[in-house]
Amino acid sequence: MERETGLEPATSSLGSWHSTTELLPLGRCSNHSKSRYCHKTRFEAKTETRRFQPRNLDSADLKPVTSIAPGELVSLFGKFSSGSPATPAPGQVSTSLDGATIGVNGVASPLLYVGGEQINFQAPFGIAGAAQANINFASALSNLSDSLTLPIVVSNPAAFLNTGTPSAALATCNMESSATLNALLPLAFNADGSVNTCLNPAPAGSIVTFFLNGLGVSSAPVVTGTGVTVVSVSAMPDGISGAWQVNALIPANGSPGGNQMSFTASGVPVRDGLLVVWVN
Repeated sequence: MERETGLEPATSSLGSWHSTTELLPLGRCSNHSKSRYCHKTRFEAKTETRRFQPRNLDSADLKPVTSIAPGELVSLFGKFSSGSPATPAPGQVSTSLDGATIGVNGVASPLLYVGGEQINFQAPFGIAGAAQANINFASALSNLSDSLTLPIVVSNPAAFLNTGTPSAALATCNMESSATLNALLPLAFNADGSVNTCLNPAPAGSIVTFFLNGLGVSSAPVVTGTGVTVVSVSAMPDGISGAWQVNALIPANGSPGGNQMSFTASGVPVRDGLLVVWVN
């Protein structure tokens, strides 16, 4: 879903830039991914325009994204190259793939995936402490280059949302219930490893796992919850640095159905606002 924000754009030649945060099933992203899920927090360049226009597509308040945090995972969309999709070799970090590079304040960004219309990259942790991020993109194959400047913040926490394609019944259940609760659907796993949904709720008093991104430079972020009790926070197993797994306890007296909840990371509210966790 897209909504105009009225934010005055800065001049550019690539197009509009947007930001979203998603954790998608493997089938929804690069087939080269080794993880069960892949991350998509992205700046999106729309080539039909000739300007940058930051916009937040996945926050509960749909406010424009006007800043970037060290270590934030982002994707750039547009027409970049004519080569084949490229990913780093397993276990390696690459700052140049398929002739594409992205630098932030002169620091080369790790590239996670480069395709003809999509580049997944990470804002370098080394930009921490600077006032603004000068993001520079270049593609040797397409002879394109452009730049964008955004303020740098200590953290810009966001929850990964459940954007998988469910069955028609599940989609109706989720949309109606989440709309009633005025909350978003996070990607959440029950204690048995199954996805938490309205048709597969978590038992009251059990642990549910969520995922956060954009927490900045931190080896042990402090995450607290409203509506749930956070019991542990850890780097995602076999995941990319900068994505975090949050295990939270559902209250034993949790009401059956959709329950509102939210997170705060190191004192900063997760920008997606209210989330829904399903309880039986």
